[in-house]
Amino acid sequence: MTELTYVSVETSPLTIGARRQRAQGLAEPRFDDPAAVVAWMGAMQAQDYGQSLWAIASRLREPSMDVVVEAVAAGRILRTWPMRGTIHWVPAADAAWMVAVSASRTVAAASRVHHRLGLTQTIIDRAGDVLAAALAPAGRLTRPEVLALWSAAGIGVEGQHGYHLLWHLAHRGLICIGPMAGKQQTFVLLESWAPDARDLPGAAGLAELAARYLRSHGPASVHDFAWWTGTTVTDARRAVESVDTVEEAAGDRTLLTMGLPFADKSTADAQVNQVPPHGVRLVAGFDEFLLGYQHRGDVLEPAFAGQVVPGNNGIFQPCVVAAGEVVGTWRRIVRAKAVDVAVSLFRPGSIQFDDLAADAERYARFVGVGLGRLSVA
Repeated sequence: MTELTYVSVETSPLTIGARRQRAQGLAEPRFDDPAAVVAWMGAMQAQDYGQSLWAIASRLREPSMDVVVEAVAAGRILRTWPMRGTIHWVPAADAAWMVAVSASRTVAAASRVHHRLGLTQTIIDRAGDVLAAALAPAGRLTRPEVLALWSAAGIGVEGQHGYHLLWHLAHRGLICIGPMAGKQQTFVLLESWAPDARDLPGAAGLAELAARYLRSHGPASVHDFAWWTGTTVTDARRAVESVDTVEEAAGDRTLLTMGLPFADKSTADAQVNQVPPHGVRLVAGFDEFLLGYQHRGDVLEPAFAGQVVPGNNGIFQPCVVAAGEVVGTWRRIVRAKAVDVAVSLFRPGSIQFDDLAADAERYARFVGVGLGRLSVA
C-alpha cells in the first residue's frame, strides 16, 4: 500500500480567497441538488430568505429558484437557529443535533435579554405547550397565527417577546421554520417535519461540523470555526483535532483544510495550490463566502468593508467576487419579464464586462426571467 503523506504550504491572501471560492462551489458550480449544496456547506446563513435562496442556487450548475423552493417544500432542507442564534439552512435530517451542539451556550448568552423581557422559564414552557398542541393537528402555522394563538392564551407577544419565544423554542428543538406561506414564515414541529433525524450528540456532532466546515470553507482557522459554530476555541480545537486536516502557514496564522491523501509532495503542491478560473460571481447578501469566517480580510480589503456593510449596520450587501476577492457590490430590480442588475465596483474597470454578464445571465435564469439592463459603475 502506498504511504499517504500530508504537506504544509504557504498561503497568500489571494489564494486563500480563490481556494475558498472553489471549495464553496462558487468558482465552478458543481451541484444539481439544493440539498446537496446545504449538506456540503454544513449550514448556510439564511436570515434574509430571498438572498439565501440565491446563495444556494448560485452553487447549482443550473440555478433555479423553483428547484430550491421545491427542496424546502419537500422537507429536505429547512431553516432554524443552529448556531450563533442566527437563522441558517441545514439538512433536515441534521437539524436536531446541529441545534443541540451549541444551544445551551447560545441560550445562556441570551439569558440577560430574556430576563429583561420578563421571559421566565414558566412562560417559555407554557408557550411551548400551547404551540405544540396547536401544531400537532394543524401541521404548520404562520408567524401571525402563532402570535395570535399565544395572545389568546394570555401569553404576551408585544415587542420582541414573540420573536424570542420562537427563538427559544427552536433552540429546544421543538420547532423549526417551515415553508413560506406567501410572504409569511411558517412554523412546524421539528420532530414531525424531519422525522428521520440523525443522532450525533455532543462532541461527535461538533466533530462532524468541523469536517463539513473545513471541507467547504477551508482554508480557515480554528478561530474561524469557533466563531462560525458559536462554541469555545477550546472545544473547536478539540473537534478540529479529531478530523484529518492539513495545516498551512498564512503569516502569523495557521489555516486548515480537510486532510486529503496525496501520493507524493509534487502532486500535493499542485492540487492544494490550484486556484479556480477567474470568473466573476454575483454572490448573495449574507453569503457564507464572506460571513462564514471571523477573519474576513482574506477576501475583502478593510478599506472597502463600509461599502459592503454601510454604516456597520449588520446588513451585508450582495457582493461581486472575482478570483476569490470581493471587488464590489450589486443590486437587482425584478420587473415582469426581466431583471436589471446594477454593479458598483470598488475599482472601476477591475473586471471584464463579459464575465460579469455571464453571471448576471445565471441570476436571471434563477429568477425565471430574462436579463434586462446590466450597468456597471
